[in-house]
Amino acid sequence: MKRMILLSVLFLFTACADKINSSELHHLNGYWEIQKVVFPKGDTKEYNLNTTIDYITFEDNKGYRKKVQPRLDGTFITSDDAASFRLIGTKGSFKLQYHNEFSEWEEQIIELSAEKLTVVNQENIRYYYKRHQTITAEK
Repeated sequence: MKRMILLSVLFLFTACADKINSSELHHLNGYWEIQKVVFPKGDTKEYNLNTTIDYITFEDNKGYRKKVQPRLDGTFITSDDAASFRLIGTKGSFKLQYHNEFSEWEEQIIELSAEKLTVVNQENIRYYYKRHQTITAEK
């Protein structure tokens, strides 16, 4: 029974993915601000104000993602904590395979453009991001 459920989830996970062109992958690099999270039963959590954002960088199909806090002068407060990932691509579908000392997980890239990023994880939770726009205080 567990095997059947796992296979169903994996099928749904891959069948729902839109095709991502490898030439679009460079858009993944940069600062991303979460907009909303949609849970499998349709519940949605909106994020109107974010005190932290995600910084993603990768090269040669390896990279990392870390949380940073934007400051009014346009800089960021950051820590040394980062989640390393490998970018795995097959037939127009790309996954981020994360690994840290505590766990491993995957996110399927559903949408990627210069301004939008949407990923879905193994629990079918969708995360919607927009490109972070730096806001600086006037002097």
